[in-house]
Amino acid sequence: MPATQFTVEEKYTYRHGLGSYHETEAVKGALPVGQNSPQNAAHGLYAEKLSGTAFTAPRSENLQSWLYRILPSVTHRAFQPAKAGLAGYPENGKPEYTQVPNQLRWRPFEASEDLDFISGLRLVAGAGDPTVKTGLAIYIYGAGKHMAAKRAFYSADGHFLIVAQQGSLDIQTEFGRLLVRPGEIAVIPRGIRYRVELPDGASRGYVLELFQGQFQLPELGPIGSCGLANPRDFQIPVACYEDDQSDWIITTKFGGRLFDAAQAHSPFDVVAWHGNYYPYKYDLGRFNTIGSISYDHPDPSIFTVLTAPSPVTGTAVADFVIFPPRWLVAEDTFRPPWYHRNTMSEFMGLITGGYDAKVGGEDGFQPGGASLHNVMAAHGPDAATFEAASTADLAPQKVGSGSMAFMFESSLMLGVTDWSLTRCQRVQEEPQVHGSQESSVQSMTLSDSIEVSQAAQEHNSPSTDRDAGFTPPGSSNYFLNLAEELHVSSESVSIATQKSMPHLVSFTQVLRQAYNWRLSNGAEGLASFIGLNQWLSIIKKYEEEIGLQYPFMDLDTIGDELKTVCLSSAMESRLITSNKEHILALLLAIVAVLENPDVSKLADTFTEKSREYAAVKSQTETVDEDTIRLLMLVSVYYFMTDRETLSWRCIGSVLRTLQELGYHNSKPHRPNFIRERTKAEKLFWSAYIMDRRWSFGTGLPFAISESDINHDVEIADDSLSSEYIRAMVAYCRISTECRSSVLCQTTSNTARDFSDFRVVEWRRNLPHFLRFDSNHAAFNPVTESRSQYRFRLLLYLRANQLRTVIRRHSIFRSGPRDVDLSSMQTAIEVACDTIRILVTVVQTSDIYQAQQKTFNHFLESSISSLLLFIAHRKDNGDSSCFEELHMAMGLVRGLAPQSCMMRKLCDKLERLKVVQAALTPKTRGHNMSVDSLVPSNNRIQGATNQPVGSHREPDSEVADPLPPAALTPASDGVACSRNCGADIPPFASGGNDVGLPDVGPKPTYATSIETPVSTQVASIPPTIRYGLHYISQGSYPPDTALSIDSEPFGESNLPSGVSEEASVEDADALPYVFFEDMQDFLEVQDSTFTF
Repeated sequence: MPATQFTVEEKYTYRHGLGSYHETEAVKGALPVGQNSPQNAAHGLYAEKLSGTAFTAPRSENLQSWLYRILPSVTHRAFQPAKAGLAGYPENGKPEYTQVPNQLRWRPFEASEDLDFISGLRLVAGAGDPTVKTGLAIYIYGAGKHMAAKRAFYSADGHFLIVAQQGSLDIQTEFGRLLVRPGEIAVIPRGIRYRVELPDGASRGYVLELFQGQFQLPELGPIGSCGLANPRDFQIPVACYEDDQSDWIITTKFGGRLFDAAQAHSPFDVVAWHGNYYPYKYDLGRFNTIGSISYDHPDPSIFTVLTAPSPVTGTAVADFVIFPPRWLVAEDTFRPPWYHRNTMSEFMGLITGGYDAKVGGEDGFQPGGASLHNVMAAHGPDAATFEAASTADLAPQKVGSGSMAFMFESSLMLGVTDWSLTRCQRVQEEPQVHGSQESSVQSMTLSDSIEVSQAAQEHNSPSTDRDAGFTPPGSSNYFLNLAEELHVSSESVSIATQKSMPHLVSFTQVLRQAYNWRLSNGAEGLASFIGLNQWLSIIKKYEEEIGLQYPFMDLDTIGDELKTVCLSSAMESRLITSNKEHILALLLAIVAVLENPDVSKLADTFTEKSREYAAVKSQTETVDEDTIRLLMLVSVYYFMTDRETLSWRCIGSVLRTLQELGYHNSKPHRPNFIRERTKAEKLFWSAYIMDRRWSFGTGLPFAISESDINHDVEIADDSLSSEYIRAMVAYCRISTECRSSVLCQTTSNTARDFSDFRVVEWRRNLPHFLRFDSNHAAFNPVTESRSQYRFRLLLYLRANQLRTVIRRHSIFRSGPRDVDLSSMQTAIEVACDTIRILVTVVQTSDIYQAQQKTFNHFLESSISSLLLFIAHRKDNGDSSCFEELHMAMGLVRGLAPQSCMMRKLCDKLERLKVVQAALTPKTRGHNMSVDSLVPSNNRIQGATNQPVGSHREPDSEVADPLPPAALTPASDGVACSRNCGADIPPFASGGNDVGLPDVGPKPTYATSIETPVSTQVASIPPTIRYGLHYISQGSYPPDTALSIDSEPFGESNLPSGVSEEASVEDADALPYVFFEDMQDFLEVQDSTFTF
């Protein structure tokens, strides 16, 4: 049927015919007869001309309309810069595009209930400059609410072509009303004012803004007079006015910037109009599709709905092309779109259904998502589509039923914005097409492995300048590449000799390939399919991140078995046991999730059978060590995918099984040989530590009590991993006692201080190679391994964590008005120490990013302590820990766009009123504003540099509780210390008449970088790349002493504090809402401290 069957009924009437001259009046007689501008227009109206082209444009191209309105548009006050700009545009309105030659694909974009149509616009890609009327811009919009009742918008930069994908748009324009439903498009020409309501709730879609020329129907040539989009099917609104003399705000997009002007009447007061320059809409279901009825697939230009020609004949600035349901009848023809390289850029979107040249599903091309194939970027059907089309029966076939894809095609090379490339966190890997790496992995042989090895050697050769290609933002490789670039630019000796090269294997891609292979081949044979080199990379990655910390897996034996299997003939390809197959599957899933947490759903599907197999095996009468290790891997996997309760449940079953087998005893059922006994010890104590860790994390009981374990750690070797286990077992036992004795309401100060002393002494007595010096916190790959640094860091932070829990629990033990000042002092000093260390870790390595769930616990605990202190001292003007609080908030904001786990923490913090109040200048009680903590040229971007899912209206009275990212991975050796001795020039500042943050020149300030080999100090300016801001310690306020008198923080003595009877100044002035919010947060913290 030549029309879309909409679920939302049409409620307006329209004129029909694009390019025709129309006239319409809401009041009879409002249109003048025979002239345009009579001396006195009917009904006291004002005649106003709206010109869409120059006066002298050829008659066939001249676009204009006459409007008869209650008040002329000129009756408004002066325009002033708006408080917030469009996302993706800098303050000067000139987007900084990055041209990427690779294929890009985005998962479905998100809509927010806090944004309207205009504030929900996000600049994705573009080219050209609206100030000289060249080029275009492409947006997505995601809105959850109507535009404000008294606000209208227009763009002076270009024409808006709106493609509704989800949810209807009720658009009120000066010319009348349009109802635009998914499956319809609307064009709002330059200068026409409108506002948007959402009758169906949240709405999502795409926008093409055309700076150059006009949209028009394509020439039909030999097609004849009818076909494609017929002019009569375009609908134009009829006059519909409102007589409203109240205050309105008119927002205009002008030169890439937003400006607001007030006026005392509605802009929608047009009673009548006539002309050929007007808004319109079109039902894509009415498109008359034309294709081949003999052979070969025609060029996609045959599906053009609208075009905007360039000065070059036959070449468009922009084409709007659709791929509707259609019949394919070509004989002896590959029917999907062919493989292609194009001088045009192609931005595709999917409105509904699926696209016949791309696989859909979770990791495919989905409605609400998008893709970009830039100039000469090779593209075409994916492997599955190619295989299906190459073997299909070529009977007449209807494709695309229930689907609608579209394409914005342009002759310009499109650049992408920082938001679309990094901060939106929707970029996904483009599936490989036929004949690419995917098919080569499936048939990898020994010779292929040798070639991969040779390629690796060439890659690591200093004489080879090799481009590793585009790395998806948010992955480990992405941060490694950024860190390496900073290493090189700093000219540090250690950096020049210690380059960090990304691994050759994308574990996420291997997981996808293994998943697809399993769908066809079952669970067995995974070892031989993936190949030896990739398995060795997987095992190495697992050992580095997990295995050394919990050495329950015999990775050397697994590696030997893999070598046997992968190098054997096809007849021997299934020598590995079922247990080992499932262990390999879990190892692959864990490292893939470590690399990219967003693949957790795919990993769940991939490991489903392995987890079911482990559950079944655990219920048998005899459970061997391989099954126990498999269950422990499942527990680790659950933790890495943010399901700590399932980890606790699974590891509890393991520990009880080990108890059943006698591993908790010193004699029975224990191996006699030293090597086997060491394995058994590592197995048991790894399970013990994991049980304690996840019991603390969930607040649930231990699987077995300390009294049931009658022996100490008896590991024969003195490896780094074994020493770490010994240290952690001692820590767990101290923590267990603290849990039972300190965390109760009746705990005495003596018991509290003794518990704190035990933690300090435990850290002091660690082996020297496991001790951490907070004054030298930066990671230096020249002097130590990554694993050793991580062990030292974790042990130090766990001690801080436990000290914080011990002290913080007693701060308000007797209520909000009876404050233990000694405990507060210690808790704050420890929290500040932890935050400074975490910031340094993020600046100098990717360790935080690789283990975010673990380090987030440390960060949460520290932030809650600072907020508790600030809430208590808010009326005293104390600013002692605002430096660390800002550092912590900057760290959260800096990592949130690249991490789903950090976004959860960001959302948790934003819901707390105390966070908003803590960073509000009025609450601080001192003259330093939040905006002074970041360079002035970054301040105005704060409203748009927010994590996905967090959208707040800008407020001039309240500072953004989470400042823009100031802390992101930087080069090795960049230290973060409160006592940084560098001279830091002040930031540019100033005032203006419209209440905006001043935008001064780009500030420069220094960071001291000391190399491990020499005392050379280099001053480098901060770097901004892809929107990640590298801001030095100089961006923080000067050091200020804590306001509570006590001895300096240290480990040599028990914390000395103020008397318990000391009162809190101005306690009555502290609103209880602070403690109400904080208690909700602290109850979780105190009952679920995780190490």
